[in-house]
Amino acid sequence: MSYSALFGILTFMPSDFPLVVREYYDGLYSVPAYYIARILSYMPIFGISYYMVRFAPGVQYFFMQLGIGILIEQSATAFGVMLSTICPSYGIALSVAGPLLIVLTLTGGLYANVDKITEYVRWIQWCSWFRYGFEALTINHWHGMEADEETGVIKGLEKSAEGILEEYSFHKDNFGFDIGALIGFILLFYFIGYIGLHIRVRLSR
Repeated sequence: MSYSALFGILTFMPSDFPLVVREYYDGLYSVPAYYIARILSYMPIFGISYYMVRFAPGVQYFFMQLGIGILIEQSATAFGVMLSTICPSYGIALSVAGPLLIVLTLTGGLYANVDKITEYVRWIQWCSWFRYGFEALTINHWHGMEADEETGVIKGLEKSAEGILEEYSFHKDNFGFDIGALIGFILLFYFIGYIGLHIRVRLSR
């Protein structure tokens, strides 16, 4: 979701900028009006083959996963919008996005336990929406699986939800914080993107 959303979005500023500048100075609309309309056009519409891959049963877990997926995609979209507006060209935005995404992905917990990452790069996980999104999805799934009432062991496995989360160095109590962090990333990236667009339009006079 992150890679497809981000790289698909990077082209919006190079292609739109000349038109935006002309129409802004013609008095057709303001920078905030254009920016908000552009953001709304990127709101995701997608379906999930949820039950085909046997994710946690229950409507509440389905809609929670759908909501988390939207937040992850919007985080990547907002990051792409931000890079597109603050970088002077598409080429520069693309060259910056690639290395940043690799680092954020590697420190996000998908490929390695976050507590086992080398100390001098471990802090980067707190700047990665991959980390918060992955933890939230993991918590939502495993705590939604059918488990023995007495032992908490998930049926078909020999582990409890807490045991599985512990293997990733994740914690159930972080769920609310993960959701809040994703929302925070979205607002921050869009805000920085707006500032970058506003400055570029003003300087292009």
